[in-house]
Amino acid sequence: IAFDFSDGFCDLVNGIDDIKNQTIRCIGDAETRFNEDALRILRALRFSSVLGFTIEENTKSAIHKCKDLLNNISAERIREEFVKLVCGKNAYSVLEEFSDVISVFIPEIKPCINFKQENRHHCFDVYTHTLKALAKSSPDTKTRLALFFHDIAKPLVAHFDEKGEQHYYGHPKKSAEITEKILTRLRFDNNTKNSIVTLVAFHDSPIMVNNSVSPDKKRLKKIMSQIGKELIFPLIEIKYCDN
Repeated sequence: IAFDFSDGFCDLVNGIDDIKNQTIRCIGDAETRFNEDALRILRALRFSSVLGFTIEENTKSAIHKCKDLLNNISAERIREEFVKLVCGKNAYSVLEEFSDVISVFIPEIKPCINFKQENRHHCFDVYTHTLKALAKSSPDTKTRLALFFHDIAKPLVAHFDEKGEQHYYGHPKKSAEITEKILTRLRFDNNTKNSIVTLVAFHDSPIMVNNSVSPDKKRLKKIMSQIGKELIFPLIEIKYCDN
């Protein structure tokens, strides 16, 4: 879209209408655009998440078809777009619909998708639960990424007891190990990485006693001594969203 004071707007591709209709659309052939620069795939998802815009059908189809082109993009560029996507107001819908795209650079989430939790405390598969918890949180990078990864190891540690109920013992520690590898691969800075890994490792640590409505002070103090006071409120938010 161009503008000059003599002729006004020059809009050769109907961009103004797309803005008014809150639509994300490639100019010309979508597959050609993505082959020119595969990062446009993640930019489209990021814009949809942050702005709440809808991705036009031809563009959407090309995103799914061209997703493997992301293997040619640097980890740093993927990280920047993914962080913005995860913190967007429409993150739930985008991460749900384009899980196949996210799986290209975070293949560790594949086992979580449609993994049914045979447990009386859960009514969603692991990935759906993850996204619902994430959507409940404030748009803070560390909090949202910790929620995105908090149950990533559940399919790996799941086992059934003699009553046929599924359990996930040890999943916080294993999820933290997997998260650290992913964040290292995506070139996160050490401070951000360590905070997220810590939150994942402690997300299932109990802070209540029996059926109390308030956290137990002794338990909170113990956890605070282990993770630091700056992470205690993010941890409480994560536990709330997890519930």
